[in-house]
Amino acid sequence: MVDKWEEKPNLLRIEVTMHVERDSQKKILIGHKGDVLKKIGTQARKELEAILGTKIYLGLFVKVVADWRENPQRVRELDWHTQLEAIGEDQALRERRDEPDDNEN
Repeated sequence: MVDKWEEKPNLLRIEVTMHVERDSQKKILIGHKGDVLKKIGTQARKELEAILGTKIYLGLFVKVVADWRENPQRVRELDWHTQLEAIGEDQALRERRDEPDDNEN
């Protein structure tokens, strides 16, 4: 789940929460002293920087949400397609807000 997407002139700040169903899964994903999560974050950041062509700060968090896969509404909320659409809509709103008003002199 993308929690934050903040574009600055030379940096894109992205904060993401990864949902798992059990505490044991969370422990595996984080790894000993955060080793696994750090590897995941480093690799993801490098790939995103290559794709987007900008420096990226990537904050990763892991949260236990029991039985999220059994809840259709929760699955839709976590669907990356839905998240991308929401990010696109937010960006379009910001761009419209930043456009100069034709009525201004």
